[in-house]
Amino acid sequence: MRCLSSTFSPPILPTNALTILVRDCPPSKGFGPVVTSAVHDRMPVILDPDAYDVWLDLGMTNVAAASELLKPYEARLMRCYPVSTRINHVANDDEECSAAVELAEVQNRLF
Repeated sequence: MRCLSSTFSPPILPTNALTILVRDCPPSKGFGPVVTSAVHDRMPVILDPDAYDVWLDLGMTNVAAASELLKPYEARLMRCYPVSTRINHVANDDEECSAAVELAEVQNRLF
């Protein structure tokens, strides 16, 4: 996943800002929807490791080349599985947050 970050120095304390880049999932061509559409119609931008140097190059000014890096990540390289709601608490920052869990059966009716 890729993000943009900055450090600001307001009058009181330095502040870090972070932006996660997301994009629409295309409807075909073997990209994201196969994996992510059951959860959401957008997906985070995930860079191919071969693109890291270009993305991190502070002198890079070619908007077209940077935009090309934001293409959908191939679905065949991703997997989707349920995780614990433990991930929803900021204090939980360990590998257990991304461990697969079995989903409980959902009750659809009150009676």
